[in-house]
Amino acid sequence: MNEEAARHQAQPADLTGAGASVGRRRLLKLGAGAVPVSLTLVSRPVHAFACNTTSAWGSVQINNVASVQANAESKATIVNVWTLADWVNNTAGTPGAQPWSQVGLDGANTGTWTLTDAFSHVNLGAIYPVPLTGSENFMGILMNGSEYHKYMVVAMLNSKLLNPGANDCLAPSHLDEMRRLVFAPGGATAWSEEKIVEYLQGNVVPPS
Repeated sequence: MNEEAARHQAQPADLTGAGASVGRRRLLKLGAGAVPVSLTLVSRPVHAFACNTTSAWGSVQINNVASVQANAESKATIVNVWTLADWVNNTAGTPGAQPWSQVGLDGANTGTWTLTDAFSHVNLGAIYPVPLTGSENFMGILMNGSEYHKYMVVAMLNSKLLNPGANDCLAPSHLDEMRRLVFAPGGATAWSEEKIVEYLQGNVVPPS
């Protein structure tokens, strides 16, 4: 194992700080009188992750009242997914298998693998989050890429590898629109990178 790969395994990334909690902080600002559904669901069993569809999540953002939250929570789906931390540190998480091996990484060559290498291994093809081209370093994106690119890459891999579980809340067509930044439910303005990250963190790819 080369020095870079050893460092990845020996020093788990700190994903519990400002970057990981930014989505939660934004959601807390939505209303002082009630807690958004994406936060109330953390009381679920620790080995499961509750997710909502984009429609249910969006309803809470628009109308953050108890009845809307309760409706969204009642429709939440429990899924097993690799978190961002699982991908960075190669931990099995709730799926029960280490993710690197699922995309062909053997641990010794983590510093040389590109997005194309990882995506091709699971037959995702050349469909990267814009404006990535596939030549970017795979672990470099997961550790040092923008929040949008980190979460989109993991969401796409989880969706492909854990199908159908990871698709219970986010339809593949919607995920594809998100990676092209054209996801605009109901003909509204397309979601920004920030909004996509907030949704993914709360419903598809938890930080840790």
